[in-house]
Amino acid sequence: MALSFPLAFPDFMALIGLEDGMFSLSRNDQMSGLGNGQPLNAEMASPLWRFDGTTGPIPNDDAEAIAAIFEMLEAPGRDFYIANPRKLGPRQDGNGTLLGGATPTIHTLGASNNELRIGGLPAGYVLSRGDMAAWDYGPTGQKRRAIHRLAGTVTADSGGLTPLVELTTFIRSGAAIGNPIYLAPATMRAKLIPGTYKPQQAGALHQRFTFAAIQKLI
Repeated sequence: MALSFPLAFPDFMALIGLEDGMFSLSRNDQMSGLGNGQPLNAEMASPLWRFDGTTGPIPNDDAEAIAAIFEMLEAPGRDFYIANPRKLGPRQDGNGTLLGGATPTIHTLGASNNELRIGGLPAGYVLSRGDMAAWDYGPTGQKRRAIHRLAGTVTADSGGLTPLVELTTFIRSGAAIGNPIYLAPATMRAKLIPGTYKPQQAGALHQRFTFAAIQKLI
């Protein structure tokens, strides 16, 4: 059966057997200075999340099957959903058990454009500084996905609603009240960075792969 892109989280990240991976925010800033030495910093474009990953040793036959997926993903227009392997769920609910069948949503967007309130959580649910949250935004069918890191810790009230919580980056235009929020895992839509996918032999019977990906907005 033909694969459908973007590849769903279980069809990529849950398949490849990551040994190590790192999420980092790649900023697009420019710095200059005044004659008195005062630095000036300007954001030229919105920051994007980057992922650098390494798989564990994979038996050769299985590795060749995974190599086929990587080779397909190198082509333009083919991308996938990935999550921070060090943060697959909130700090207080790493595997999403406490979240259960709840469907968190954007309840309120703050006037500062980097705060929101999250509704639809279990009563007393805790979101901690450093937790990740993601949601789809923009016109229906475009599959745009925002992902953010929380800059504060909040607890949902008896109705499942948090206070305003600050994010480390600004909220992209198109986010709307009622958008479902992904917390466990918070996945982003990503594209392989050309030239970063590299298969490596790990002994006679195994291989491992290294690769890097960048957040894709559309």
